Order: sequence, then C-alpha cells, then structure tokens
Amino acid sequence: MKSFVGFFKLALLLSVVAVVSGYLVMRIGLWGAHSVSIPSLVGQDIVSAVESTSRLGLNLRIGHHDFDPEIPKNHVIRQNPPADYPLRKNRIVQVVLSKGSKQVEIPHLVEASLRRSQSIIRKMGLSISKTYPVYSDEFPEKSVIAQSPAAGTQVDRGSKMELLVSKGPYPDFLMIPDFSSISLDQAITTIKNLKLRIKKINYRRSQGVSRGIVLSQKPIFGSKIEKGSFIELTVSEGAVTESEKTKTFTLLHFKVPPVSKPAKVIIRVDNEEGEKEVYNRLQRSGDEISLLVELSGRTTAKIYVDDELKEVKHFPN
Repeated sequence: MKSFVGFFKLALLLSVVAVVSGYLVMRIGLWGAHSVSIPSLVGQDIVSAVESTSRLGLNLRIGHHDFDPEIPKNHVIRQNPPADYPLRKNRIVQVVLSKGSKQVEIPHLVEASLRRSQSIIRKMGLSISKTYPVYSDEFPEKSVIAQSPAAGTQVDRGSKMELLVSKGPYPDFLMIPDFSSISLDQAITTIKNLKLRIKKINYRRSQGVSRGIVLSQKPIFGSKIEKGSFIELTVSEGAVTESEKTKTFTLLHFKVPPVSKPAKVIIRVDNEEGEKEVYNRLQRSGDEISLLVELSGRTTAKIYVDDELKEVKHFPN
C-alpha cells in the first residue's frame, strides 16, 4: 500500500512538472515571437536613432540632454535598456542626447565681418561683452581686427569675447579757413570745394557790414575737423532798424527718390507766418536739392514728388 501511494505521488509530481514546463516553453516562445534585440544607439545622431528603433517596431524617447566631451551635439550618449536587451515591440527605448562639449574652441574671427562674427559666436554659445571701434587703413569697415580670447583657446560655453572692429580708413582732417568778411556766395563755394556741408545760416543786422557778408562761423577759424562735417554761418543783413528782428535760416537737404522720368518737386514751408510754396521744379532721380528755409517760430517743410507727400521735416526755432 505504501509503495502504491509513493508511486502515485511521483506520478503526480511529474505531471505538475510537465504542465509547468509546457507553460513556460509556451510563454518563452510567445515572448520571443514578439520581442526584438535592441540595437546599440550610442554615437548615432537623433535621426538615425529614430530610424533604427522604428524599423524594429520600438519607440524612442529623449530623456534629457547632457554635455559630453567626445560625442557631438544631438548624438546619443546613453540608452536604456542597453544594446542587445530583448524588448517587446511597441515598447520604449530612452536615450540621453549630447549637448556637445561643455568647452568650445574659440574660432578665428580676424578679417571676418562683425555681422558674421556675431552669428558664429552666438551659435557656439558664446557672447560679445564689448567691441572697440578703431580706424584702420588695412581692414575694411566693420571687420574684425583682433579678438580676445585668441583663436584656438578652449573656454566654457557662455564665456564672453571682446572684439577690435575697424571703422574704416583714417578720416581726412582739414583746418577750417576764415570765412568772415567774405560774401556768402564765396563761402558756400569754398565749403563745397572742401567737401564740407552747411548746417545752418543765421542772418542778423549789422551796422557797418554790407548785406550778404559773413560775420562769424562755427567751428571757428583754425579748427581741425573731418571732411563731410557741418559748418554754421552768420551773415549780415545790413544795418539794424528798430522795427526789424534777427532772422534765422537753415539749409534743407533733399535727395530725389528713384523716378522713371523727371518729377515735379514742390516744397511748402509752414511757420508762424502761414504756409507758402518755396520750391516748384522738375527734377531727375538722385538730384540733390539744397534750399534755405527761414525759421519763424515752429517751422515745418513738406516735400511733394508728383503731388505725393514724400517727407516732412521739422525745424526748431
């Protein structure tokens, strides 16, 4: 009887083992049929990593970004699960992407334009703390003459740079001649020949000085200025009478915009004496108009080209 019971127990145990083994084999077979081996994604750029996982029916998720001295920006540093790990389809593989090296190498910017240099510096995660403009006969205007730190220096991202930037060739300076005691016409001719410009002409009565003779100037005689600078003149209107006031004039400049044919240019001046037309002529594209405008209180000049208002200039008294 004992022998029969022992035999029965053994048979029951073997049956249980067979059932469990069969179940496990079936589960392993089913798992294997729906799982894939994860490829190594480390070193791949994000696009390649997405393609690699998508082909196997897996989903890619970016966990975070981190600096890495060797792996380029937007390439995979780490992955989870690791390579060769079996994973069922439609599951997620998480990766960490590189932000590139925490340090960058300062680029060579000398001779590059300031605009291009600013773009390069910004893309590298750097910034410009200060620019120093200086004249240079060797470097074109707005190009980099020198830089700090020097090219090739390793610095942390976020570091600041300083640039020495060309203002172009050294300007031509000249000594202002004495315009006093000559006629306004002579003064204007000389000013134009010296490549200077008239900013304003003031008129005032002067006892003993003929009308149209220059009384004074700014800057004064002997001053050193750049070509293209402005000159202000004060001109005599003759003897002073009790009823007359000092008059002030300014020089209005206007360049005719591009037109297909000669256009009618009209200038109207509005001041405390009312509005009046002071200019009406046909002009071609690019013509430059210089016109003396009397300042009487708050003065405004309206410039029309073929009856279309092109510009309004305001002059303080």
